Amino acid sequence: MGAAESPESQNNGVMLNQHPNIVFIVADQWRKQSAGFWSKEPYRSAIHDAGDPVHTPNLDRLADQSVVLTQAISTFPLCSPYRGMMLSGKLPHRNGVILNCNDQRPASQLREDVICVSDVLQEAGYSLGYIGKLHTDYPTPNLPGKKYATPPLASGRIWDAYTPPGPKRHGFDYWYSYGTFDQHFNPHYWDTTGRYHEPHEWSPDHDAKMAESYIQNKKGQRKEGAPFGLWVSINPPHHPYDQCKPEDLVPYQGASWEELAVRLNVDQSNDVMRNQIKNYFALVTGVDRAIGRVLNAIEEAGLAENTIVIVTSDHGEHMGSQNLTAKNYPYAESQDVPFLVRCPGRIAPRTDDLLIGTCDIMPTLLGLAGLDSMIPDDLDGSDYAELLRDIPSAVQRPESVFFFRNINAPVDSNGKVHDFITDFIGVKTSAHSFWISRKVKNWAEVGLYDIVNDPYQLNNLAETDPVLRAEMVEKLRAAIPVRFPIEKLHPEVAARLNAAGE
Repeated sequence: MGAAESPESQNNGVMLNQHPNIVFIVADQWRKQSAGFWSKEPYRSAIHDAGDPVHTPNLDRLADQSVVLTQAISTFPLCSPYRGMMLSGKLPHRNGVILNCNDQRPASQLREDVICVSDVLQEAGYSLGYIGKLHTDYPTPNLPGKKYATPPLASGRIWDAYTPPGPKRHGFDYWYSYGTFDQHFNPHYWDTTGRYHEPHEWSPDHDAKMAESYIQNKKGQRKEGAPFGLWVSINPPHHPYDQCKPEDLVPYQGASWEELAVRLNVDQSNDVMRNQIKNYFALVTGVDRAIGRVLNAIEEAGLAENTIVIVTSDHGEHMGSQNLTAKNYPYAESQDVPFLVRCPGRIAPRTDDLLIGTCDIMPTLLGLAGLDSMIPDDLDGSDYAELLRDIPSAVQRPESVFFFRNINAPVDSNGKVHDFITDFIGVKTSAHSFWISRKVKNWAEVGLYDIVNDPYQLNNLAETDPVLRAEMVEKLRAAIPVRFPIEKLHPEVAARLNAAGE
């Protein structure tokens, strides 16, 4: 039976009017610590480190209405792999997005036959919209009159991609998106029919404008009477950091590097990020303004009481912590992401230390929407909806969350990558973070940190506390997902895992 629009109609036995709308907002490269509410109670007492001195009034308001997760992580803290897991609930080797997508990596792209959260929502009768960055496609010459979506960068690589109508859009019937294109003041998009748009507007402002129109259904973008799901994928605060709006720099004018770089693991004599931290925080403030516009649109449309709002990020940014920049490292600044869930009448506002990873997002979101019976049974994530609702449940709170990183396997004679190697694996509990890595200059081959008493990860206990190390080895082994491809471990990682704790 097809989805109908009246409150009495059903789709596969599911009453359409029983299911809330969904607005899922995901920013790029926004670390958990960069949210203003962490500097205020009760949030300050819920974490062990300090929040950044950022101006985020809209996020602060949302936090007071939401469950704020203090221990959400990006399982593989990189743009494309995160999105593949977020959409599919499956690990990269199962959903196809094994590495960041570009034309060097034909093996990395979201599989058409994988069931995504949007596929399930479509089957349940939802109208679905996707706005902004996708970055799950292998760039191919699939545009009439153009070889690729955008020209190669100076490196010679092509990153941007056009997603044509059909199975690659996984049930999203309204489309206003692109692959990846880091020109914040000159973004571009392809719409539902494939028309190209250059709005000449700062991208978060434009994303918010298009989301407002969709939520308020100004142009009939969605079916009236049916629930809707809208994904808003905002590129900033991803670099280039200097592409921020002057008005968003105002809160940080006059502040010194030392006043802004408050994390104790930043070498204050290292000026790599000295000229960028104001810009990064300004991008966060601009993204916050865009989020405020989306929240206001929901309220003005009278939909707040029946709309799940989730605000999160694909991964963090070091901004000089651990003498590192950007993401894709085993440290907190890279892994820890903001995660706020507002669901009026269903979820009581509070902080919660639920250990949640990227593969858990899909099933948990479906559970929150009342579609737990439609959650695929072959996922690598778990449905924590009942834990977020804080109701008696048979669902056990996770004691740990697994994380890892893939790198390129050797390239072929044409410089193409067809496989991957996993070069670190780790586990995080509420008290410790532990990983085993190949030999890398920037971090320990075996890292073990007490994240309660040493939240800035300055004191590696791997060599000084053998008992704790042995305990964490067992926790890591227990946390490795059943379907994780152990055979893909880097030889150094495999050898250390096998030898560890003996």
